Amino acid sequence: ARRAQDIVEAVLGEAQASRARVVLIDVTGLRRVDELAASLLLRVTRALRLLGSQAILTGMRPDVAQTLVSMGADLSGVLTRANLQSGIAYASELVRSLARR
Repeated sequence: ARRAQDIVEAVLGEAQASRARVVLIDVTGLRRVDELAASLLLRVTRALRLLGSQAILTGMRPDVAQTLVSMGADLSGVLTRANLQSGIAYASELVRSLARR
């Protein structure tokens, strides 16, 4: 639990310091998910949104996605992409479109 809190604080601190518009969270290496991991993902994505950053989850495995859904994790509003490469491409386009505004 302490390590999870450290991760949340580090991600949020860096996002704020760099004024990140987009933060990629790659979960490719995540083999399984429990309540703590699901809670962490949700907290980070919500907190990033409050800071003005868009979180994009990449690399979600089918079994992890199934577990999150069965746990009732509400990931509505969270952008996802199949892999890190497509997440980077999407983030680049998103930042370009935001810069045009």
